[in-house]
Amino acid sequence: MAKPYSYLIPKLKQVEQAGVMVDRYEPAFPAAICGQDRVPPNCFLILTHQGSARVLYDMQEATLTPNMVVLAMPGHLIRFIDRTEDYVFSRLTIAPEMIQEMQHLALSHNADNYHSNPIIILTDEQVERLMKILELLEVIASHVETEIPFRRQMLLTQMVIGYEFLNYYRREQEKRQPSSTKTELLNRFCNLVVAHFRESREVKFYADKLHLHPYYFTRAIREASGGISPAQ
Repeated sequence: MAKPYSYLIPKLKQVEQAGVMVDRYEPAFPAAICGQDRVPPNCFLILTHQGSARVLYDMQEATLTPNMVVLAMPGHLIRFIDRTEDYVFSRLTIAPEMIQEMQHLALSHNADNYHSNPIIILTDEQVERLMKILELLEVIASHVETEIPFRRQMLLTQMVIGYEFLNYYRREQEKRQPSSTKTELLNRFCNLVVAHFRESREVKFYADKLHLHPYYFTRAIREASGGISPAQ
């Protein structure tokens, strides 16, 4: 019996060779994948078009619905719990070295935001714009360097454009939210302190309760509280 992820091996090799790969309007993936934990080495952008899927991202569950984008950075635990039969999505897979180069060229140096909160909800118009970028990436990636000179630079340029669009859409989404994610995190942390201060006063204890890395947890609390660390 084939391993649940054996069908991905040729595609991962293709990503390594081409730098990026775009799957457009891919039908629902095999049910055998659901329930399997993965820590992928690549960066994934998943845009849901129809149906829905339940996923676990670093032990936090989310439901992917139409117009929702997930930008999953390398090294995070991902598990597809379940999906509807009509689940359709587009996927951009980026090799690790390409994502590093792209972030170096980007104007917005806020990749850390996606490590803790990888989801953005787009409007129909924003989805249409993002799809145009993915389609052009697919065209460029389908050629080799001898067919298109400066192919790698062209891929990086398009990825930077897409990344900057996503950052703009993310800022617009945050403006529409009644309170920031970090403020909500601070409130949850305060509630945990009230409930568990007799049990522990260690930063890692509360970071684990919130399913966050202690480094990000400390920085987020400092920003939300005006400079006060969790330890204080």
